[in-house]
Amino acid sequence: MADAVAAPGTEEELGFELPLGAGRVLPPGHYRITVPVLRGGENLRAPILEILSALRARDRSVRLERLARKSGYSLGCDVALISAANALRFVPGSVDGDIQCGPVQIRRLTRLEYYSRLVARVLSRQKREGASLRALLGKMVDIARTRGIRSLAADLRRTDHLSPDAAYELWIEIRERLDHGKEVFRQRLKRATGGLPKISLIMVVGDVRHDFLAEAVASVRDQVYEDWELIVAVFADAPVDLVNLLNDLAGSDARIRLLSVDAGLDPASARNAALRLATGDRVAALAAEDTLSPIAFATVAFDAALHPDTQLHYGDDDILGPNRARCRPRFKPEFSRELLRSTDYLGALLFHRTALLRELDGWSPGFGEAVDYDLALRTLERTGAGAIRHIAHVLHHRRARPSGASKPRAMRRALENHFERIGMRASVELIPGIDALRTRHSLPSPAPMVSLVVPTRDKVELLRGCVESILALTEYDNYEIIVVDNDSTEPSTADYLAELRHRDRVRVISFDGPFNFSRINNFAVGQANGAVIGLLNNDTVVISPDWLTEMVSWAAQADIGCVGAKLYYADDTIQHAGVVIGVGDVAGHAHRSFLREDEGYCQRLKVVQNVSAVTAACLVVRKEIYEKVGGLNDRDLTVAYNDVDFCLRVRAAGYVNVWTPFAELYHLESLSRGSDRSRENARRYADEVAYMHLRWDLRSDPYYSPHLTRLREDFSIAV
Repeated sequence: MADAVAAPGTEEELGFELPLGAGRVLPPGHYRITVPVLRGGENLRAPILEILSALRARDRSVRLERLARKSGYSLGCDVALISAANALRFVPGSVDGDIQCGPVQIRRLTRLEYYSRLVARVLSRQKREGASLRALLGKMVDIARTRGIRSLAADLRRTDHLSPDAAYELWIEIRERLDHGKEVFRQRLKRATGGLPKISLIMVVGDVRHDFLAEAVASVRDQVYEDWELIVAVFADAPVDLVNLLNDLAGSDARIRLLSVDAGLDPASARNAALRLATGDRVAALAAEDTLSPIAFATVAFDAALHPDTQLHYGDDDILGPNRARCRPRFKPEFSRELLRSTDYLGALLFHRTALLRELDGWSPGFGEAVDYDLALRTLERTGAGAIRHIAHVLHHRRARPSGASKPRAMRRALENHFERIGMRASVELIPGIDALRTRHSLPSPAPMVSLVVPTRDKVELLRGCVESILALTEYDNYEIIVVDNDSTEPSTADYLAELRHRDRVRVISFDGPFNFSRINNFAVGQANGAVIGLLNNDTVVISPDWLTEMVSWAAQADIGCVGAKLYYADDTIQHAGVVIGVGDVAGHAHRSFLREDEGYCQRLKVVQNVSAVTAACLVVRKEIYEKVGGLNDRDLTVAYNDVDFCLRVRAAGYVNVWTPFAELYHLESLSRGSDRSRENARRYADEVAYMHLRWDLRSDPYYSPHLTRLREDFSIAV
């Protein structure tokens, strides 16, 4: 394999491919990867190794550690590949002068070697940080004993990665330079031929720190895109030093205009006064203590030109901590109506089309910190979801400030008003401990019949736990259970099935032939009496009495497709909280192995949201939709990923899928059929993976940021 060289001053400085050899791929497994540095690179900063999938997508990035050699040095890392890698890309981060790397060296590790090295690294790092190794080892043993080896392995892998703040610092260093640095946008602006909108920014100033205000205005003046205006509404009782600062700034830049407003005026009314003076096609409001990314206006201008029908843009944001250090980024999904109705995830920097904002009479007084949330809901009512676009760049740097108890109450009032305006029968509740809301939809009257389909083959102890928990705990009254027996042979199973045939609400039907999960469910749905179908694995156990009420109330909404539940392993860690497309071979379970009480990334374990797919271990959908899209694919996806494929077809038919944390069950995953990775199942599984890659674009998920890892299911940053 040829050596690789990068020269400064070019894109190669920021990364070059390390050839694996003609036609070579790295299959899933554990590896030690070493990159010899033959020349240069003495001042490397934050070098990483990018692992590229068959689709040339960046599956993950791994930091490289410096290793001494007899002559020169090497950079190395250990990796665990869930899916095959087709290429490796070396990203030095920053380097003075040329750097030359030798052929990449790859050694396969056994699982024992990988985890032994992982434990050693974790212990070494913790020792350097002053932690007690005895206490850490004790904690590992305790986790293995109480939660199992799988949970310990997941915790170790997470510990081996950078801390969230360190990972974000590395992301800023690499990704903002490589993907969307200031110079990239300057060059794009030079090539632009016109048609970009003018942007108006509104700022309301009362009593704010002098240095914060100066930094806020400086961030506006530092914009790469220069066709903007800043309109500052200044309260009449604002401190003199702030007024003097603003007068000086306005005197030095004609794009800055000042407007005096009455003291005590609601900030929303002050914004509206400034809105009347705005001359831009797009308008946003910025808090006087916050700052903008230098590319904020440029990204909005370019996207507005490409998508002129967009009425509202929102971007990612982070927190400005002490010493202006950036931390706690919020990498947001594409627009999710249910997530918006659950939490104020769009943020406070929203770029509106000025004409529409005026039609909506601007910001509504009386909503306090929820003023932008209220406006986003009113915009949604007028434009629909398709006119709201996400820009996957960090545009807004917020000062850390506590949220008072008034914000969630104001959010609830805004959402209640929203439902009243659109004629939706729903109630809104506060979720304790977080600034989030729970919507309870009213069930249709009468409540629809639900057919719960439970395939089974022997393992009577699992089936009994599932069926008896449904019958004992489920509050929803109008349901039937269809147990589908697929060639059970154990006498104890036959006895229990015979008993079930005499139970109210339960039917037992037989399906003969090889195990084909898709065909079994399709067969049962064809005999179901319900207008709503619930697919349920035989290794699930009901926890919450209102689980079916919750799921049916969502499935009954006209444009809702599949509804998924919050599933736990027996050790009370998360098994399923929605499916993320593109994680692992095909898709992964969001927040897998998190603790039951965890809030998750941006509180997403606590709120209803749209997802691309949910697991068929517990999936509720209207029968008309099931039949409309043709049910589960029983030809190409007999066992694995048939639920993901089904959900994607439902989404393609115009419905949105939903995951709710308020329907809870245990799931003793796949105990009745075994692992997909066992030798006898490996070929079938590989064929199903190949089919999914041919059928669907698995490179991204609209409800999962491209800045989050595709390797793990923990929503960590992709570095």
